[in-house]
Amino acid sequence: MTGIEWEACDDPSRMVKALHPRGVSDRKWRLFLAEFWRWQAGNLASAGNQASADELFARSVDMEYWAEVGKLPKGQRPSRSRSVVFFNKDSYEAVCRTVEAPIWIGGRSDATTRQCEILRELFGNPFRRPAMDSRWFSSDVVGVARGIYAERAFERMPILADALMDAGCDDGRIIGHCLGNIAHVRGCWLLDLVLSKN
Repeated sequence: MTGIEWEACDDPSRMVKALHPRGVSDRKWRLFLAEFWRWQAGNLASAGNQASADELFARSVDMEYWAEVGKLPKGQRPSRSRSVVFFNKDSYEAVCRTVEAPIWIGGRSDATTRQCEILRELFGNPFRRPAMDSRWFSSDVVGVARGIYAERAFERMPILADALMDAGCDDGRIIGHCLGNIAHVRGCWLLDLVLSKN
């Protein structure tokens, strides 16, 4: 896959397979699962199935916790079964099963579109990485990024753009990512880059 193909791709399964040889961390795969299942919980709630939505949302929170802390919350255990999506010890297998599922709440087309959006948000364009300058990571930039990440305050991404420009960043892709109409998520490639997370 090329950078241009990545940007235009509407097949999350193909994107996941292109990422696999690049050594993606369990954290990133699990953040993908957490975000996608959180979105699915919203669809369930909109369809009037609040009890199932609440259960799904709780599972997505547990998945995010596992991604960030490196272990499941108390009372949950990882599974080695290939058929398991939630809490599968093999995070890549869980992602593959998710993107290859034939039916989704809200429709297959909307689900695959959202999966592709999340993958681009988590990984940027892994085939066309922007050139980074360590001088851009001033204490102000890191402080703003840390606050956005910790509080899930993605509406403050334009403030991060200002801080980056004040630090000398003039890369259009980086500034554009902060200012674009994007549904940012925990694990955003730019925040991870600034905060040295993988």
